[in-house]
Amino acid sequence: MKIKICALLFAGAILAGALVAKPIVSYQVTGSPGDWNLDFTIDNTTDQDLYFFGVLLPATDITGFPTGWESTVSVNTSIYGGWNSLYNNVWITADAGVDSIPPGDSLSGFIAGISTTLAPTYVQWFAFTFDGYGGSAYTGTDYFNSVDNPGFQGLAIVSAVPEPASLLLTAGALVSLASRRRRRKTT
Repeated sequence: MKIKICALLFAGAILAGALVAKPIVSYQVTGSPGDWNLDFTIDNTTDQDLYFFGVLLPATDITGFPTGWESTVSVNTSIYGGWNSLYNNVWITADAGVDSIPPGDSLSGFIAGISTTLAPTYVQWFAFTFDGYGGSAYTGTDYFNSVDNPGFQGLAIVSAVPEPASLLLTAGALVSLASRRRRRKTT
């Protein structure tokens, strides 16, 4: 009985710890050289609502945003204790209490254009959270600003999306394996 209780407490602590960490940001790339679109997805792993998000790209070119979000001015997070970077593609909720990303949820559709020859393999980002319903300070340690309105920064990475050529190669390999297996069964 003691072992079961300890195991449950340990599992609960791990799950709670997993939800109290800075957000995870990734993105998918579409388009072609000189005309890329980066679609960012935010996984809110904090214990507060995420309402403010931005990325640092060569130029400002917001081409899309989720319902309830809008673009806003560039932000330098150093005045809040963050990196000295001017984030030039920035989104904010129109109504933070309604349209923010709740703890444990994900949201995509934060789309920015980039006109470089090569698509970036990582992008610098920031985000801010808050408890809009009163009283719950952020309990993690990986933030800047304050426990009531913590800021986070990091590097977003590209989500792996198989290219059509890779899919054809994989399909061809599977067909080849299936035909070999069929020949072995018939002999």
